[in-house]
Formats: sequence, C-alpha cells, structure tokens
Amino acid sequence: MNDTIDYEFGVDRKQHRHAGETILRAALTSVAFFWNQFAVLHNEQDRAFLSEPDLVHLRTILADGMDDMARSVTQKTSFAAIQTADLVDQGIYKHPRYGEYVQNSIARFDELQHMVAPLQFRP
Repeated sequence: MNDTIDYEFGVDRKQHRHAGETILRAALTSVAFFWNQFAVLHNEQDRAFLSEPDLVHLRTILADGMDDMARSVTQKTSFAAIQTADLVDQGIYKHPRYGEYVQNSIARFDELQHMVAPLQFRP
C-alpha cells in the first residue's frame, strides 16, 4: 500500500506518505527484531533461553509493548513508551550467553518505539 500513496490525491497526502514510509521502516525493524528471536530460540542447545526467568519476563514486556504500539496505530490512540533501561537487571547485559541476545532485543524494540511514536494519536 505504501507504493500507491504516490499516485493518490487528496487531503493530507504528504502526511499519508510520511505515515506509509514510517510504517514500512517499522515493519523492516520488526523483521530484525523477530530474526533475533528466531535465530536464538530455535537451537536445542539454546533451550535455556526459553526458560530463563529474566528472559521470559523480558519477552513478555516486549510483546505487550508491541501490542500497545500496534493498537495505538490501528485505534488512533497513544501508547506509553517503555523505558528500555529498566527492562532487565543491568548485569544480564554482560552475561556470556544471554548478553548479546538481550542487547539486540532491547535495541530493536527501542528503535521500533521511536519509529512508531510519531504515528500515535495526540489530542
């Protein structure tokens, strides 16, 4: 649908083009986010990633945050951005097995929040 905006006429065309480009960038960022999840969570040797309580909690918060962002765009409401510094205990960033996964997950989520923020409804 983003490609058709260039051929449409009407009110707020520039705003629609900007929203379409933002949604496309957010979708591409989501691909990187989900790739990080799938790349780690599919190996037998990485089963601990599925059961580690801190990682389960992190994924739950990120999933709820993504639901809030999607709902804000579709229902034209606002969402409360999650402060990524408060998502996990800072020590897990240096964990030899989980650190990179946590850093990548949080970085992509934060990037997504910043992309979606301009699309949310502001009264």
